[in-house]
Amino acid sequence: MELNIEYKKTSKLTPYVNNSRTHDERQVDQICNSITEFGFTNPILIDEDDGIIAGHGRLQAAEKLGLDEVPTIRLEGLTDVQKRAYVIADNQIGLNSSWDYDTLKLELDALTELEFDLDILALDDLNTFASDTGLDDFFEEPPKDKVDDGLIDLKVKVSASDHATLSEYAKKNGLTYAEMLFNYVGQDNGN
Repeated sequence: MELNIEYKKTSKLTPYVNNSRTHDERQVDQICNSITEFGFTNPILIDEDDGIIAGHGRLQAAEKLGLDEVPTIRLEGLTDVQKRAYVIADNQIGLNSSWDYDTLKLELDALTELEFDLDILALDDLNTFASDTGLDDFFEEPPKDKVDDGLIDLKVKVSASDHATLSEYAKKNGLTYAEMLFNYVGQDNGN
């Protein structure tokens, strides 16, 4: 199958009515931030009738940004059953991957040194990121006596109920996001 990028008017694209993947306002904002920073690098996948197969969140972000046209790739020849299945598979397959924490730490440290806004990476949702990375057992409120000059004891944990995001907590305590997540929280788990 030859894949060609076609620019289509957002108003002409039809979302799949039974799309089971939801995109709340916060995630749409994250997609908007990504598009603003990097461009529209991930085309929306459509069928022969301009129905969306994958990219519902990207369409919502494009509309929020006021984009009149978006890049699309037309997937021709899929049966209705294949389209329905792909809507789910496209969303789930990416979630089945994992992180190489050592490499991720190096990359986050490098981006921090280059003063890149790590919030654009959308890793700052403590509950989701901690759960997805297997770090959710390592977050609880740090005792006040464990915070010293912005450094946190290796066994200190962060509470999702008191700190909405790791980056906010790190900023509050004078740490980089990578230091908070990996140097302090991650080492307690051997990561």
